[in-house]
Amino acid sequence: MRAICGYHENAPSAADLQVVDKFMDYAESGESVKSSWMQANEYVYNYGTGAKSYCKNYIVLTHNNNSQYSRFPGFPGSTYSRPTTSTSIVRFSRAYPSGNDQELTGYVIGDALTDEQITELNNNLSNVLPTIRLNTVALQVRTSDHLVDNDDGVINISNSEIGHTPVSMSEKEAAETALAYIADEYIGLQDGAFENSAMTVAPIVMAEVNLDGDASQEVESTVAYIVNIQNACNGIPIDGSAFSIAVDETGIPFSSGKWHSVQIEMGAAQMDTEVMSLTEIIDALSEQATCEEMQMNVAEGNASRTVESYYIHYVPMGNLGVYKPICSFTMMDGKQLDVDLTAK
Repeated sequence: MRAICGYHENAPSAADLQVVDKFMDYAESGESVKSSWMQANEYVYNYGTGAKSYCKNYIVLTHNNNSQYSRFPGFPGSTYSRPTTSTSIVRFSRAYPSGNDQELTGYVIGDALTDEQITELNNNLSNVLPTIRLNTVALQVRTSDHLVDNDDGVINISNSEIGHTPVSMSEKEAAETALAYIADEYIGLQDGAFENSAMTVAPIVMAEVNLDGDASQEVESTVAYIVNIQNACNGIPIDGSAFSIAVDETGIPFSSGKWHSVQIEMGAAQMDTEVMSLTEIIDALSEQATCEEMQMNVAEGNASRTVESYYIHYVPMGNLGVYKPICSFTMMDGKQLDVDLTAK
């Protein structure tokens, strides 16, 4: 067994085919199993469609040292000797340092929401949100010649593998390194392009797996950071407009970027911008859940009517470059239900 790829808990079932397709794109370009899995999930999380939030919780087990860079036989790229039974197994994971579970929102449609849940959702809503139109920025790369082909305008650079050397930098230093790399490597961005963006920094941690099952003996160390710069309007993220930069002790193993300039729709296109009330959102969500149950010919159940998490984002409407604010609810059964916040 060369490598095992998966997720900490829930997998992105609605986006699994997108992950598989991107995984094969990277593998066929010469990337290893480990690197292909990492980059495929980062790609779908940033530029994919549908219920893709679980993509950021990926995990991969490999053998230690050079064999952790295992490649499929017959695919391009360097190969390594088969690992021996004495070779230790290491785990690389994103967003779960020390194995902490993610917090779940969790409430059932139609039931009374707690005061805390009502406050949280209301705090993330505005009374009025504009419809926006995006223009894709024509990005180019300055020096790199290792580009992974994409047909959706994303520039993806693969320079090297994330290694197993613990980083000595802080998250702030990683963010500064990522910004400097974008300025040096990606051509086409205007000054102030990131003024309305949101930045997050997530660690990639590695640990040697205790094969006796004693997780308390496993020591995780941060071997890289994923710096994500998300384009936004009114503080709401815009789907598919982001940079994702991996930073480790030796440099930038891989990166991807697609960016847009934002234009607020004016005139008649701006008329439908009043946002639903909380009650209207829950009613619309309940109606969608009922339709899903009828289409699948299943009885009403808690899994299909319990919200695990939600997020508000701008999503393209058709192929005209127009984006509307959507609240996407991930249900306990893995489905994603979307409510157009301006569909009053």
